[in-house]
Amino acid sequence: MRRAGGRALLLVSILAILAILAVAAGTLFPKARVLDYSFSGHSRVGTDYIRGTVKNVTAHTLDTVRIEFFLLSEDGTQIGSEVASVESLGPHNTTTFRVDLERNLSRNVSQVELGEIKTY
Repeated sequence: MRRAGGRALLLVSILAILAILAVAAGTLFPKARVLDYSFSGHSRVGTDYIRGTVKNVTAHTLDTVRIEFFLLSEDGTQIGSEVASVESLGPHNTTTFRVDLERNLSRNVSQVELGEIKTY
């Protein structure tokens, strides 16, 4: 009987540590949320880009929001990444962002996937 209780306590302790780490990393309760994003595709004129909307979901100003995107080829292989950055996003505010892709890389990009959102 003591063994089962000890295992349960160990499991609860591990889960508590993981929850604390998730909160610290901002993954359990994110401070910013990307509401939408799109990839311009292969523009015949101009630069290909990713644009979207991000919202601060806290009651505090976020100095910087960094939004990572994975650039994928037609078969879904990651061929690069780009980061959109937003500065000084006020409490509960929403704003748009845009990041231009390098021309030599963008020719091979078929789709983009949202990666990690970091706030500072």
